[in-house]
Amino acid sequence: MVAKKFNGKFQKGIFHSSAVLAPTVIIGDGSVVMANASVNADVIIGNHCIINTGATVEHECQLGDYVHISPNSALAGDVIVGEGSHIGIGAVVIPGVKIGKWVTIGAGAVVLEDIPDFAVVVGNPGKIIKYNHLENE
Repeated sequence: MVAKKFNGKFQKGIFHSSAVLAPTVIIGDGSVVMANASVNADVIIGNHCIINTGATVEHECQLGDYVHISPNSALAGDVIVGEGSHIGIGAVVIPGVKIGKWVTIGAGAVVLEDIPDFAVVVGNPGKIIKYNHLENE
């Protein structure tokens, strides 16, 4: 991973001037919140994350390091997203769901239940279609 090999100093989390962040949001180093995104109360964003254009992250969500929330995606309250996971454009995750590490949620998917590590999920309702593999396996 490039971030792990970088010897310099990362900037604290930054956000676009049109993004809305609650004052209780914690944002990790190297993370960005893009234009028109909304991040609500008590959200914890790990290091090197992207909350992309128009995405919504509701109250008390927790995002691990290297998470990407694509444009116009929505995480309802109390969602946990594991390290390295990618939530595709326009996807929706209902309240209280736990998404494992290095999961891929396809564009427009509707996630109604917990997702295990490395799963690839598509559709409405979201279904696991396969599992990702680590490069070192």
